[in-house]
Amino acid sequence: MEEKSEESFPVRVFSLQEELRAEEEHMETHEELQEEVSREQQVSVSRQRAEQELTLLLTTGREEQQLTVQDANRTSVFQFTVSEEMDCCQVGGQSFLVTLGKLSLLLQFKTPTDMKNFQQLLRTGDDEGTRKGCPEVEKRGNQDEGQTPRHPMMLETRTEGAPTQDYQQVLLQDYPRTTTYQKAILLNESDFRGKVVLDVSCGSAMLSFFALQAGATKVYAVESSPMAKYAKILVQSNGLSDRIEILEGKVEEISCPELVDVLVSEPMGYMLLSDRLVESFLHAKKWLKPNGLMFPSSGDIHLAPFSDEQLYFEHYARATFWQQRSFYGVNLSALHSAAMDEFFRQPIVDTFDMPVLIAKSVKHCINFMEAKAEDLNRIEIPFVFTLLQSGLIHGLAFWFDVAYVGSKAAVWLSTAPTEPLTRWSQVRCLLQTPLFAKPGQTLSGTVLLVANNRQSYDIHISATVDQSGFTSGNDSDVVEPPQTASLLRVQSEENTGIQGDDNLQSMLVGTIMRKIKSRTWKKQRYFKLQDDFMTIWYKSKKAGNSHSTFSVSDLEAIREGHQSEVLLSIADEFPADRCFTLVFRGRRGNLDLVAESSEEAQSWVRGMRKLIENLENMGEREKLDQWIGDWFKKADKNNDGRMNFKEVQDLLKMMNVDMNEQHAHRLFTTADKSQTGTLEDDEFVLFYKMLTQRDDVLRVFQEFSFDGQKLSKRDLEDFLRDEQLEGGDIQLHAKQLIECYEPSDTAKLLNAMTFDGFLMYLGSVEGSIFNPQWLGIFQDMSQPLCHYFISSSHNTYLMENQLRGQSSVEGYIRALSRGCRCVEVDCWDGANGEPIVYHGHTFTSKILFKDVVTAVGNYAFKASEYPVILSIENHCGVEQQRVMAQHLNHILGDKLLKSTLDGKAPSRLPSPEDLKGKILLKAKKIGGLEESFNEMAEDSQTGELSDEDEVADIEEENQHRESVRRTFKKSKQRLSKELSDCVVYCKSVHFSNFKHSRIHSKFYEVASFTESKGRKHLREAGADFVHHNSRQLTRVYPSGFRTDSSNFNPQEMWNVGCQIVALNFQTAGEGMDLNDGLFRQNNSCGYVLKPRFMREAEKFDPETPHEREGYQPVVLTIQVISGQQLPKVNIKEGSIVDPLVRVEIHGVPMDQAKQETRYIDNNGFNPVWYDTLCFTIHTPELAMVRFVVEDYDKTSRNDFVGQYTLPLICMQQGYRHIHLLSRDGTSIPPSSLFVHVRITELE
Repeated sequence: MEEKSEESFPVRVFSLQEELRAEEEHMETHEELQEEVSREQQVSVSRQRAEQELTLLLTTGREEQQLTVQDANRTSVFQFTVSEEMDCCQVGGQSFLVTLGKLSLLLQFKTPTDMKNFQQLLRTGDDEGTRKGCPEVEKRGNQDEGQTPRHPMMLETRTEGAPTQDYQQVLLQDYPRTTTYQKAILLNESDFRGKVVLDVSCGSAMLSFFALQAGATKVYAVESSPMAKYAKILVQSNGLSDRIEILEGKVEEISCPELVDVLVSEPMGYMLLSDRLVESFLHAKKWLKPNGLMFPSSGDIHLAPFSDEQLYFEHYARATFWQQRSFYGVNLSALHSAAMDEFFRQPIVDTFDMPVLIAKSVKHCINFMEAKAEDLNRIEIPFVFTLLQSGLIHGLAFWFDVAYVGSKAAVWLSTAPTEPLTRWSQVRCLLQTPLFAKPGQTLSGTVLLVANNRQSYDIHISATVDQSGFTSGNDSDVVEPPQTASLLRVQSEENTGIQGDDNLQSMLVGTIMRKIKSRTWKKQRYFKLQDDFMTIWYKSKKAGNSHSTFSVSDLEAIREGHQSEVLLSIADEFPADRCFTLVFRGRRGNLDLVAESSEEAQSWVRGMRKLIENLENMGEREKLDQWIGDWFKKADKNNDGRMNFKEVQDLLKMMNVDMNEQHAHRLFTTADKSQTGTLEDDEFVLFYKMLTQRDDVLRVFQEFSFDGQKLSKRDLEDFLRDEQLEGGDIQLHAKQLIECYEPSDTAKLLNAMTFDGFLMYLGSVEGSIFNPQWLGIFQDMSQPLCHYFISSSHNTYLMENQLRGQSSVEGYIRALSRGCRCVEVDCWDGANGEPIVYHGHTFTSKILFKDVVTAVGNYAFKASEYPVILSIENHCGVEQQRVMAQHLNHILGDKLLKSTLDGKAPSRLPSPEDLKGKILLKAKKIGGLEESFNEMAEDSQTGELSDEDEVADIEEENQHRESVRRTFKKSKQRLSKELSDCVVYCKSVHFSNFKHSRIHSKFYEVASFTESKGRKHLREAGADFVHHNSRQLTRVYPSGFRTDSSNFNPQEMWNVGCQIVALNFQTAGEGMDLNDGLFRQNNSCGYVLKPRFMREAEKFDPETPHEREGYQPVVLTIQVISGQQLPKVNIKEGSIVDPLVRVEIHGVPMDQAKQETRYIDNNGFNPVWYDTLCFTIHTPELAMVRFVVEDYDKTSRNDFVGQYTLPLICMQQGYRHIHLLSRDGTSIPPSSLFVHVRITELE
């Protein structure tokens, strides 16, 4: 008996032999087609839903292998014997295409490992694993284990600098498109058998191969792009050079050796005609014999009116930026109309749901057999639509069909929104002004397509609602969305640690995933990791959209599952294991994605985390290499892997360099060692080094180098001790720096540091202005909470302004991820008994309280293990307060602090160390903490539920507006005992005055002030304010007048020891710069120990700091030496930054100061100042130093370029680099300042 082995794999199967759409006289029934396939191929076929998971059995005997696909009942769905006639290839990270005659099956495996195991077991041909029609396998003979044979028609190896292959891969992987062409040709094989075929704009020549499969004797394939040479390679590697002849050139210009029987082409662009390849297809008819055939034979353009308010207002909102009347002091509103015109002229290439269409479509037919090329120069499409529903008409939607009519069957390819997604999607053009229409009314007008010299069409739309006479229209231009070319591979796979990583290899192949914006906006996108292993590319569907790529360095985190509001909204539709969220640094919106399977989702999640980890672990040399590679990619416009002088000149402008042409050419010529007139990889590195030569650092290096060539270990020790003023074991530190930063192995052996190593050290964390010793936890964390400044957020739920802004749990996630330890929850009665969170008395959106609590529970301790305070602004009735208490207890569980730590009545606040991992509630409480131990406490009590009603605060600040005072009194309602019991150490109380507080207040009571009240108290009783804050917590929050969610300067409240100085985290600017700067120390844990004189009973008044015990002023001297690669702030071509540096001191009133350097004209790349600024600081313990770089403008307000803020006590002395941050606090490498710092005590 023959021994057999059997392996099974869970799969999904897509049968590519679908029922045909055809004209009635050419239509072949599905049953007839199956009979033919069964007769000719000896296989059993039945249609199967792609969504159903099946089982693939691979049975291996001594003589043959058999593939069987079974359903859940073990019924055979597909079954055939593996033979030499079977072609197979990998077409994705975990998909495999099997083709036998006219039947193609796409097998989607559950995991990449399953697919790899299947490939290793599958044998097609002789025992050595070679396969008919696969010459590359035959040449290799026995393959290495794990290598997979590739289909001869699928060229998967990409050549650097050949974006044509990247584009062709996208075409080939459009399975509806490729499969339709194969069906159209093979089902009409009688039209091809023994015939001569011309393949117009052949690309990879795939249609030529199909023609041969149908029996054609000769194919002439015309291609004018560089893809022609790759098509030749494919033809030669398949041994078909005698049957397929590649003709390089345009079809209008080449000479075909003979007339042909059939023309084949894929000439379609967006809206069928966009890239004007149809004209070339029609030109080719001069080589077609009389009565010859064309595939495709005809095309229909469909159009219909749509109503999509969200899409319209997305475009409208983009232009609101230009409505600003004081943007850095400049009135931009004059350009608002032009911006509106520009944004609305751009067609949107995307997909949509059928319900947005409000009338049946009309179509315009083009018969390719009869049309002439010149007929397509101007196409007028009249239309009359009868509206099916009332509403606003926002524009017209377009899609197309093409027909392949042969003598045996007619096959259709449709890009309609009801059909499988293709690369063309659909196109929508907006009207400048929406039109309102009712059911039964008619919309008439014309669409005029006029060919332009941009290989595209100008679209002129005019439309009228006939019954009302209202008209609208628009002018657009159908442009191919930008394709991202191959990128320069800066680092090898070995250097980035990705060799052999299955997840990253799968990402390189690419994956189709859904991009989710809302419950109704779910679009398929093709995502792919680029060859530089730093860039994620996805196929954008919107014309003109510039965000089709993003860098791995832009990512802050990856969240798995339903970890965003958007993904939560579709939780009933897509399981959590297929969903993930990409979180970007700064204020860029998240990207919510849904993969086709949990395995694909995990592959991307693990792969991107691997890339982020590699990026974080990069050394200084690797980071420099990455920056150089980034500049190379930006400059290499034609992606040929080299730069000519014109590209170098453009690069200099991008780099903020104003260099005369003669000097630039001299650097270029020096770097061009090969004398080819272009710079390649190593030559560009040399050019970059010459361009970035740091004479300022070289001067320092030579000052301390004995021989001017290197720093000996003793030289380096002298520098560290005498100039950098570093303490500790200098000898050991010098040795460690050489080991860490010196790139030369020879110098390391000599215990020396070269200039390159010295430059690396000064650009590192150890050479930065922020002392790395203060980056970790270095402070005493065992003191009472009131002895710490606490990073705090105001209106945490808001993503924008506090009048109409969006409320989102994302606000809590982002704040907590930044180390914020006190977040605000503004609670109101909601529908269905569920409390909601929003900014009361405004138009801000609403979110559920329980969702907020869930987010806090999930993210409270990811960035810091120290306690989080939930500051509750309670406006709920008793019933929903009980619901709040239930959610807090149920969701937070043991994380919620519900009793004192030791179960006894304490005498002071616990410490952050004591409260690790705990969430505290700050809210109103029935009675005092002592009464919590009394079981006879009341069930509820009447009183003010919140001390932070901003509307009431505004009322108090507008004493002259009596009507407002009467309308917005602070509500007095009953407080539930259940919610009260959740409050332990942070009881919200009303503040009377400091005298009353000193006598009557308890250590666990928390007073809250608006910024104006806080200023009033510090002016009138600064010392008392400091003393009050040494015993208990105080919260200060922005005025209700700040409807734009702007921030006040937190420094003045820190000056009197206020711990919870709450800021709008969503608003960038000086306030958040100071907050980020203060809390950057101590491991960014959100707690910073206050100076000793603010924690103890001694008297301190910020107005008279010299009166305190231990007063010791200092002199801060900063020499601003130079700047490096400052970012451009003006996108106008040729614009160069004129930088100046302002140094600001924020502290007690006597210390507030700012000074500026002079500005440097036209040099943002390497400006040099050597300007010295000097400050006297009376309270250095409280002083913050803010460095601001601006672009000088003599006619208006300077433009912001970058900033960096840090506490004075965290500054390192000596020669230091300041790594600049953007407006929203994110890093902008490699932009920096080089300074010299000296701090001396004032006698």
